[in-house]
Amino acid sequence: MSKIIKYSVSDDCIGCRACVEVAKDNFDLNENNIAYLKNQPHNEEELRLSQEALEVCPVEAITKSDVVTSNIKPVLAKSNIKETLDKYPELKEVLINLSPKFKRMQNPAMYNTLARFATFKEAAKLTGLSLCEILHTLNTFLGVEEKLIKNMPECIADSQDQSKLIGDSITWEEDTNRYIYNIDSMDELIQKVSGLKAEENLVYISIEKPIELLKVIEGLEFKYNIEHNREYRISIFNPSKKEVATPWKDRKHNFEILDVRFMQ
Repeated sequence: MSKIIKYSVSDDCIGCRACVEVAKDNFDLNENNIAYLKNQPHNEEELRLSQEALEVCPVEAITKSDVVTSNIKPVLAKSNIKETLDKYPELKEVLINLSPKFKRMQNPAMYNTLARFATFKEAAKLTGLSLCEILHTLNTFLGVEEKLIKNMPECIADSQDQSKLIGDSITWEEDTNRYIYNIDSMDELIQKVSGLKAEENLVYISIEKPIELLKVIEGLEFKYNIEHNREYRISIFNPSKKEVATPWKDRKHNFEILDVRFMQ
């Protein structure tokens, strides 16, 4: 049975930097001046220094445990981001350390929309990182890089986008507003899509193919139409039916009867 010693940092950290001074290859401070584990120890020297960091922490925020790696499945290109991070929340800091673009996952709205539907293959396209770099970093942190290697086709598979621009014919009334979709507006506009009400429409214009937006639209089961000339024009429609308000007289048989005889 294969085991690894796994270190972690709790919310009790006071940002004193003691662990970073002792084991800088394994611990670091995030932008909130709180320590996190950027790499699990992988050799005797790192194990020794990580143990020393645990011992010098003044608030005992660092802990270690034996983890059976046979119970851990490797993170693959097709793995869902939210499911993976819900299971291994310590991987959030690892991803942010790889690219600042992963910081959007700290936004609850984005975490429950984009991360909910996207895979690590799409994350590689969104951040501009190598898919192999993301997968090897995550699996090395979890101590299961050997399992990833056994699934090597997943890591070196053709990363070219094979998705087709399949959409619906526009049968809905389009909103007159147009929104420019790019890396700067992405968070706001994806949240706008997730809040789209029944029978409402949004129209976005994008220079690049909006892979992450399409993932969210399909996940929400919205209809969409895409035209591609010099740029992409994406019309998004929520096909849910609006609730029709029923007159109160037609609903009065459901009203609660108020008995005032015993009221004071």
